[in-house]
Amino acid sequence: MGSANLVALLALGLAGEGVGPEGALALVLGGGVGCTGPVLLRPTPESLRLGLVLLFHRLALALPLLFAPNPGIFPAHAGFHALAFLAFPLAFPLWERLADRLAPSPKPLAPKYLRPEALNDPLLAQGLALRELARIGDAARYMLEGVLKALVQETGHEAELAPLEEKVDRLSREVLVYVAKLPQDTPALPLLKAASELEHLADLAKRALRKAERLWTQGVTFSPEGKAELARIVGRTLARLERALTALATGNRALAERVLAEYPEVLAEVEASREAHLQRLRDRVETRASTLTHLDLLLLLEELNLGVNRLARLAEEIHKEG
Repeated sequence: MGSANLVALLALGLAGEGVGPEGALALVLGGGVGCTGPVLLRPTPESLRLGLVLLFHRLALALPLLFAPNPGIFPAHAGFHALAFLAFPLAFPLWERLADRLAPSPKPLAPKYLRPEALNDPLLAQGLALRELARIGDAARYMLEGVLKALVQETGHEAELAPLEEKVDRLSREVLVYVAKLPQDTPALPLLKAASELEHLADLAKRALRKAERLWTQGVTFSPEGKAELARIVGRTLARLERALTALATGNRALAERVLAEYPEVLAEVEASREAHLQRLRDRVETRASTLTHLDLLLLLEELNLGVNRLARLAEEIHKEG
């Protein structure tokens, strides 16, 4: 409504500047239709559908009114919005069907393997929970891949990870609720920890891209050396995560042990990047612009790798108890 009000004020200001009644009416109606615009800027699926419904509704009302006599700026402005408000409940079913055709609703996220009837067989239910955890792990891994791609290309948006984050959050909650229904004597706590850990890893990946995006929106980039260091460590973290997820899904103990054995090397690489960054900071003034983001990302990468360690240990624990 704010933009519609401003356009109505503009029409009032131009009324005495050679803009005739028809032009003033077109401005008022255009403002009424155009105030839908902010909803359509970088929309979510839900806001896109809402924006389309409102746009169709206001446009369908405004077009015939263009040929009506101008009752005056204020009556036209207030009358159009009152008419749109009163007519909306009647027209909504039609616009909703049209929006469904142009922007179908995404299929609701739902667990694929968590069958309620399997809760009567705890071993089967545990296996199904593990299969669902594998789906969550894939989504978390894709999020970290997105971070790596963004660092290499020096461009990316946190919003691009939102669908994957939603999948991780929703399925993690479903696993937690499912596991809580297992009998008391069933070792369900490791499964609960694994779901929580995957959700935490996905959150860390999103935070990493958020920090880098803030830097890029300021027109600042990492130094070539810093970018290469960060990309290399993210790549190693991604490889460790993939091995930990495979160990979780298959019970491969040797793979889980390999993940844990790699941790000191990754930690040493993170520390080496800090030292190299400090040297660049002493030698080059331009490094100062990205220094906090670089160091924050290294902290996040440390935390990510600690999470991968916990996931590898949980893989051993789950399959030992199984």
